[in-house]
Amino acid sequence: MMPESEVSQTVGALIVLEQDLKQIWTWNAHRPKPHAVSLHSIIAQWASESPGRLAVDAWDGSFTFLELDYCSSQLAQQLSELGVRESVVVPLAFERSRFTVVAMLAVLKLGAAFLLLDAGLPESRLKNIVEQVKAEIVLASPVYLQLAGRLAATVVTVPVTDRISDSGSERCSSSSSSAVSMDSRCPLDPLSTTACIVFTSGTTGTPKGILISHSNLVSTFNYTARTVGLNEATRMLDSASYGFDAAIYQELGTLSMGGCLCVPSDSERLTSIASVIEKFQVNTAILTPSVARLVDPRDVPSLKRLKLVGEPPSPGLIDKWLPYCTLIMGYGPSECAVCSNAGVFYRDLTAENNIGPALGCCAWIVDPDDHNILLPVGRVGEMLLEGPNVGQGYLNDKERTDAAFVNSPRWLTSGFSFMRGRNGTLYKTGDLVQYERDGSILYIGRKNQQKKLHGQRIDLAEIEHAMVQTLPIKMEVIAEICTTAMSPTESQLIAFCCLTSPKPFVEQNSPSEIAGATSLLLPASKKFLATSQQIREKLQIHLPSYMVPTFIFPVSEIPRAKPSDKLDRKRVVQEVGKLSQTQLRKYFPASSKQLNTRKEKLLQSMLREVLALDIDILADDHFFRLGGNSMTAIQLIAIVRKQGMLLLMSDVLNHDNLADLASKMTDLEDTGKVIGPIPAFSLLPSEQQELALQKAKGQYDIDAASIDDILPCTPLQEDMMALGQQRLGGNIAQRILDLAPGTELGRLKNAWKTVSQLNSILRTRIIDTSTKLLQVVMRDPLIVEEYDDLTLDTESTMSSIVSQMGLGVPLVNVAILLSDEPTRPDRLIWTAHHAACDGWQVPQIFAQAECAYRGDVALPEVDFSHFVKYITEAGNGKIYIGRHNLPGRPRLLSPPVPSELEFRMGK
Repeated sequence: MMPESEVSQTVGALIVLEQDLKQIWTWNAHRPKPHAVSLHSIIAQWASESPGRLAVDAWDGSFTFLELDYCSSQLAQQLSELGVRESVVVPLAFERSRFTVVAMLAVLKLGAAFLLLDAGLPESRLKNIVEQVKAEIVLASPVYLQLAGRLAATVVTVPVTDRISDSGSERCSSSSSSAVSMDSRCPLDPLSTTACIVFTSGTTGTPKGILISHSNLVSTFNYTARTVGLNEATRMLDSASYGFDAAIYQELGTLSMGGCLCVPSDSERLTSIASVIEKFQVNTAILTPSVARLVDPRDVPSLKRLKLVGEPPSPGLIDKWLPYCTLIMGYGPSECAVCSNAGVFYRDLTAENNIGPALGCCAWIVDPDDHNILLPVGRVGEMLLEGPNVGQGYLNDKERTDAAFVNSPRWLTSGFSFMRGRNGTLYKTGDLVQYERDGSILYIGRKNQQKKLHGQRIDLAEIEHAMVQTLPIKMEVIAEICTTAMSPTESQLIAFCCLTSPKPFVEQNSPSEIAGATSLLLPASKKFLATSQQIREKLQIHLPSYMVPTFIFPVSEIPRAKPSDKLDRKRVVQEVGKLSQTQLRKYFPASSKQLNTRKEKLLQSMLREVLALDIDILADDHFFRLGGNSMTAIQLIAIVRKQGMLLLMSDVLNHDNLADLASKMTDLEDTGKVIGPIPAFSLLPSEQQELALQKAKGQYDIDAASIDDILPCTPLQEDMMALGQQRLGGNIAQRILDLAPGTELGRLKNAWKTVSQLNSILRTRIIDTSTKLLQVVMRDPLIVEEYDDLTLDTESTMSSIVSQMGLGVPLVNVAILLSDEPTRPDRLIWTAHHAACDGWQVPQIFAQAECAYRGDVALPEVDFSHFVKYITEAGNGKIYIGRHNLPGRPRLLSPPVPSELEFRMGK
């Protein structure tokens, strides 16, 4: 018989449940309907309705919706010829680029699914992922061509020079028909056709793939758009790692709502998020709280909406941002198409762990041990999600799918009172939550071993499995996430090894003398420290860097809670929390070698500031073991620059000890040796100078007195000119901008003249000397022409400008088209041959023009002649893709270009 106290407690719970059921069913009365439409057809519709609307604004160029649809259809046509079709999965290996979304849409148009790879993952992990999807073709940028070749038999590079180009909007006139024919050839069911596969950490040591349909994504985008702020005015920052599902939301979610995706380079994204936001005038961003902490809201006035994802924000972070923009907390497992909950923060009304109400789905809270028991409002339980965002399950894993995706729990089919029951598939999130009285959800934590670290979802069981595989002897292993004295505000991944035979892996001293904790933590011997370092090195081969433990501790036993005999993870975490920085140092290998040089001493001082360390920092110490992470690496780089030096993110990530890292710091004043002025004509052999001047005069009517310099052409410029000569208008890009009312045209023309004086490439013409192509830098500035003939329209003006470009004439043209109607604005037409300007330069040139218009002009950091000198001295040849990759189609690619910082440092 049940004791009276338990009976009354159970009855009380039932009474509460009876009262709350009506409220819960009111919140979840109707399951949102799915949007049965394909992603690419939405983009095609935008291309048809708003062809000139900017879709992608990237460091390497831009696309209107028309150009994006056209280019993706061109690529889809090529992939179709290579056998890509429905049910095929195509991995994508790209650095951050405008062509990533081209590749996504091209795959989708064929009814296939894309797999966005984080190319920075260990190659063995990438191979495992590609093998799981049985991929035969990989789409890759030229940067990742070699990596892709090791992952699959066939590699298609994007962009492909003669098939995909943005050489003028007039070349996209057939895009609508191309898109329509592609859709009609490949009809698909949006509800059942997989659009993409997202891989996350798996318990068995093997990443698990999640299948997401077109309808899953489109439904999510539409139901969350209003809260997140996705619309035609959105300028979304493309900042998430390609291995993080938020990247798909940022890119395809923004485009599907008619917004503009702002794509910085990877180096820009890692160096200064604030600078990127202002450069692209971003008004909407999705960041983890760790990244948001690095940005001062006062430095990004353009940012109006900030969505925080991946981990709960601190109260201090919320207070920091609330006065400056709309702050949103978002939540969503990968299994439910990225976003299922989102809510706006209100000062003093919203808890920092409030993830908002369910959007586009129903959120139910059940007993963590039995999903057939629905819990009342206020009780903590596991959240189940029901709706059109619930994914298709796990790739080739029915057992795991059946365990996580449950069909029609009893309480769902039973309904409540006037609410009819229903059938449906629900996803068990594994997250412990509770209802607020307004129906929003408070996030409490995980119920299993899946956790979040810096926004990345990891499975502790996978780390434990991988460690067991690498250990030299049999040990029991626990992995956990916690803060330590080395990193009191940022969580770190740590691991514990229970030694079945402690000798000779631990010191024989008393644990309290060595570790300063209890008998649970053992003092580590030199052999254990060497072994733990070997374990980390082996893990780095197979696991992402964020899944490699910072510390590995030897323990005398794996503690277990009584009477359940379950692992007592809290106890080992508590023991580590007691250790000071000095005590923690004893658990990672480091010699007593001091940092002695000027740069080493400076780095030591800066690390103390960034990492808040009060221990000796030694030459063999490692940035990440001292508590560093990618966020503090960005802070370190910024402080190094303030000290008049340069340090690259790749240096911080790739150097094992601080002495090596210090050696990579370069004095900014030393770069003067690289970026000093190059004498005119000095890059041309003396015997060629006179011939070049004669050719310029005799063949192109260019007087020697009007020439500033003559330079060799780079291989890329030669290719661009050759391809442009084959087809009128080839390799020429145009932009049309509406001028704001009140723009002073005289002042605007003078601004462009100033910019052309500062950038010699804008005054450059290319001539053919019969033996080679040369570029001639003219002395006079760019002339901005006005077109005021009422018979000329934009189309004819653009065509006229394009037709005049070629050898011996200006390769950049800025024209103003005066409007003949008061209601229609004047327009600026920018035309540039790709031999003169690429997508990386154009945004910077326009920014200079804007500054010049305001009267605020800064000299460019590097003249184009330095780049020519770099390419000439580097001697880079052209790269050919073999026929084994593209049957019957060898492709000519441009030589690799150094990063901005590498070039500036003369590397």
